[in-house]
Amino acid sequence: MVPNKLLLFIFITFFIALSQRALSQVITLTSTNKSVLAGKYFDIYQDSTNLLTAAQISSDEYTNKFSKSNRSIPTFPVTSATVWVKVQVENKAEEPAFLSVENAFIDTVALYKFNNGAWEAIKTGFLPAFGSRQIHKNNYLFPLGQTQGIQTYYLKCRTASPMFIPMYISAVKPLIERTHQTDLFFGIYIGIIIFAILYNAFVFFTVRELYYLYYIIGTFFIAVFYLTLEGYAYEWLWQEGINFNYYAPIIVGISNIAILIFTINFLKLKENFRKIYITHLVLLCFFGLNVFINIFVSRPLSDLIAQLLSLILCLLLLSASIYVYFKGVKIARFYFLAWGQFLILTIVLIVQLNTEVSPSIWIAKSHIIGSALETILLSLALADRINMLKKQNEENQKQIIEQLQENQVLQTKVNRELEEKVAERTQEIKDALLLIQEKNEELTIYNEEISQQTEEIQAQRDAIEESRKVLEDRNRNITSSINYALRIQKAILPSKGKLDGLFGEGNYFILYKPRDIVSGDFYFSEIIDGKEVIVAADCTGHGVPGAFMSIVGMNVLEELVKFERITSPDLILNRLHLRIREFLNQQDTNNSDGMDISVCTIDRKAKQVEYAGAKNHLYYIQDGALQVVKADKMTIGGKQEENERIFTKQTIAITSETILYLFSDGFQDQFGGVEGRKFMTNRFKELLFENYQKSLQAQQQVLATTIENWIGFRNNQTDDIMVIGVKITT
Repeated sequence: MVPNKLLLFIFITFFIALSQRALSQVITLTSTNKSVLAGKYFDIYQDSTNLLTAAQISSDEYTNKFSKSNRSIPTFPVTSATVWVKVQVENKAEEPAFLSVENAFIDTVALYKFNNGAWEAIKTGFLPAFGSRQIHKNNYLFPLGQTQGIQTYYLKCRTASPMFIPMYISAVKPLIERTHQTDLFFGIYIGIIIFAILYNAFVFFTVRELYYLYYIIGTFFIAVFYLTLEGYAYEWLWQEGINFNYYAPIIVGISNIAILIFTINFLKLKENFRKIYITHLVLLCFFGLNVFINIFVSRPLSDLIAQLLSLILCLLLLSASIYVYFKGVKIARFYFLAWGQFLILTIVLIVQLNTEVSPSIWIAKSHIIGSALETILLSLALADRINMLKKQNEENQKQIIEQLQENQVLQTKVNRELEEKVAERTQEIKDALLLIQEKNEELTIYNEEISQQTEEIQAQRDAIEESRKVLEDRNRNITSSINYALRIQKAILPSKGKLDGLFGEGNYFILYKPRDIVSGDFYFSEIIDGKEVIVAADCTGHGVPGAFMSIVGMNVLEELVKFERITSPDLILNRLHLRIREFLNQQDTNNSDGMDISVCTIDRKAKQVEYAGAKNHLYYIQDGALQVVKADKMTIGGKQEENERIFTKQTIAITSETILYLFSDGFQDQFGGVEGRKFMTNRFKELLFENYQKSLQAQQQVLATTIENWIGFRNNQTDDIMVIGVKITT
């Protein structure tokens, strides 16, 4: 009987050992193998009491309660239980072994190994101070030593968020190689982010479009979030600032809010796609609410909401970009590519976390790759927008010039035809009158012939009336074309919104009265480096020829001030003179067209105004006195007998409230009044001084009423009229 019992005991012992061996596989390290992803090798037990110790969990009572992991990277939903991981390692590599947990978002992590008859713990995690870590690394790294034989280790994990455990067992050399790859990967990522931020910051300070700033903010906080997610932010930015680790959803919220505002402005959703705009606003409010939840309610809840909202955001931006693209907004193609590839690479990461595939660094960090590609593609979208705006501006200018040229040709043709018709009909009438005179001498004899001649004259008059109607129709067509040119000219002139932004609403007025629908007078304004540039110009001629010159002048001024960033008035006039002569080829032709112009640069920080003028003086009122700053007696363009034409810059100190007046000569040279004389310069200065204490809008009304009454019903406007007033307060 004894032998049978002994055999039974041996069989039962062998069966238990075999079952334990099947439950927990041993990870064997050699000098040749790489890092081992340990997910399929370890056993898991969830302690709902959160009270068990390593001594208890390693006892026979709990050994059989562990379940074998069936995934390379085990994942757990939000749970309040403590997760215990059991892993067995046999080190044959003849060098120290390490256990690495490459998820920086686990609140507390502890490794237990049996040493000198007791369980020794190495504790770390997302919540303890970074300086308390035994090995200062962005992820959790535990030394296993160089102990021979099979050793059993227990890993204790607990977190308030969804948890996944990517655990690697490796010798020193594979560990160093993997760490080097990861650090190099993130170094490249951060380099891409820094380059994108610096490049778009440069563009922002150049073009002053706010959506570049929103893009920079969104990109910066996305990078901070991924650095936090991978533990680099805790290692590099706030080692002892544990509280920052609680607020990762806030970083997500700020970045996504910035991206939503950037999308709204960049794709112009508010102006063109109202429903999509409202959807973006609603999602933006939810991100703001989640920031509140993270601070005042619950971090785990805000983590879940942040993940859900981020997925919704990705799908929303992807679908919106597709819709907007097919509605004709071609720059949305970069949006589609950016969010499409990001969604695909995020799905790759999710599939990898839920399959048994051992991931490479490219798959494990596919969401980071997606973020980098997204940053690059959105930067390309911003660059593409600049190219499109530049091309559109060039096309608009070309269209305006072509329209003005067509109008000029049409007007010349109609005038020539009208002169020919008038001359022809006049001669016919003269011939008819001579014939009538001859026939009157023989009235009694040739009465019938005279009657016939009368009928012919009537027919000729009918023909003249018909010709007059044709000429009226053609004149209407010409007027319609010129009115269309007027709309184009108004679109090029600075808008009220732009002027309000420069000088402030109520701090300026512009009296602008073209003589012949379109005007040879024009004004220009821009702000460069904090300095406000305002220009009043009077081109040669008026009507269509003057308007053509005004287009040329505004185009050159925009290039000099806005793109070459010249703010000194004398330099602006010097360069403008050379460009106009070059544009009109005046060096080799008899063309003498040009313009009289005054340029003021207001430097509020330095409390001064710089002025230069070509025949157009500057008036200003300061401390109750009207002052005159005289212009140079030279024009822009035209004939140049001197070797070099240099304009003078004059400076006015702003010691108290000052009103600047820039103007063309149309107001002073207007004929009218009782005697039909010119208004004259002295009367114009008296009018300005008598009313300068009124609001600028009231001054504009006084000027407009005065010139209308001066012209009256018996006179016509002789030239284009323009007066600009700007108030500068100290």
